[in-house]
Amino acid sequence: MRELTGQVFGRLTAIRRNGQLAGGEYRWLCQCPCGNRHTVRVSALMNGHTKSCGCITPKPDGNPTHRMSKTAAYNRWKYERLQLKTTDLPFPKWLEARPEWRQGTHPAPKF
Repeated sequence: MRELTGQVFGRLTAIRRNGQLAGGEYRWLCQCPCGNRHTVRVSALMNGHTKSCGCITPKPDGNPTHRMSKTAAYNRWKYERLQLKTTDLPFPKWLEARPEWRQGTHPAPKF
């Protein structure tokens, strides 16, 4: 039995052994930086199959996603980003023209 306490696997840090499966394989309780704890088979940790508690999941193309694309804040950001792309102003000048974004009171865009 290998001691994994304190070792980091992707984003997970092994805390303690947390039981044994019927086939004899051990499970470990791990801590993710997002605050969640997740129990993982030791083989999934060792071969890199499990790297987080699930807070970062790969999209079909293999890139991670932030899971915020359905929120109002993301839609506002996406709208303002599109506006930035359609202007000739550099970003600092564009931001000066929108004081509500600096103060955090930005209105929701109308689609």
